[in-house]
Amino acid sequence: MTTDQEPLPTGRKRFWWLGISLALFLAVVTGLLFYPSPPPSVPMPVYQGRTLKEWLHYASDGKPTDKHSMDAEAAIHQMGTNALPALVQMLDFEYFSIWQPYLKILLSKKGDPFAGPAVLLGERYLARRGFRILGAEAKPAVPGILRLLHSRKGILERIDIIKVLELIGPAAKEALPDLLAIAKSGERGQRGAALEAIVAIHSDPESCVPFLVRQLSDTDQIWRAFVAQSIGSLGPAAQSAVPRLTELLVDPDKDVRECATNALQRIDPAAAAAAGIK
Repeated sequence: MTTDQEPLPTGRKRFWWLGISLALFLAVVTGLLFYPSPPPSVPMPVYQGRTLKEWLHYASDGKPTDKHSMDAEAAIHQMGTNALPALVQMLDFEYFSIWQPYLKILLSKKGDPFAGPAVLLGERYLARRGFRILGAEAKPAVPGILRLLHSRKGILERIDIIKVLELIGPAAKEALPDLLAIAKSGERGQRGAALEAIVAIHSDPESCVPFLVRQLSDTDQIWRAFVAQSIGSLGPAAQSAVPRLTELLVDPDKDVRECATNALQRIDPAAAAAAGIK
């Protein structure tokens, strides 16, 4: 009588190894998702029994459309500048910023914006939401946000920080010199984010518009089109850009011509009509 076991068939071996691999993968992902955040160094403000972070989960990314999000926006406005230290801290920390929002959508229960584990919405993602809600009220946070921008090297991190300055809007005019420098010589993604932030702030057309007009001479047609579109969003404040935009009506690139046309119509309809634009 022998005690040797017969080897597993090849198909069963494959299935066995696949099961082990899948179990290990799920264990690692679960550990990463639910690993606790380090303790905050700044106290999280509380309003009506909920922390700022809880209210941020209830809030929406756009105009509030239900009671949950409207109550959340009201609560965050009530916290006001008291929320800024925590928001800046959250902007400085995040897990898996790219795919967490999508996991939140997949795992949450329909109709309950606070369902699912809170960690699935990254800290920086929630911070952006808070800065969008506060807008100009977040002006005192701009120096701290700029310090973060100067200290960060990662492209996605820097783009997120630049987007926050855009959300604060004209109140973030202190950031214009840094944004102009990034739009001039940064990596393309950062240049685009900086340009959008400059347009959102545009508190000083005399310095911003000449810079944007110079960008219309860039050799990259995608960038020229993007800049022309951005200038158009400034409206009449970009009047000094009209001559250069008129020249772009005969640009070799179709998208550049289209963006220049739209920009002229938004900035100076009479100049657009004189240039033959109907």
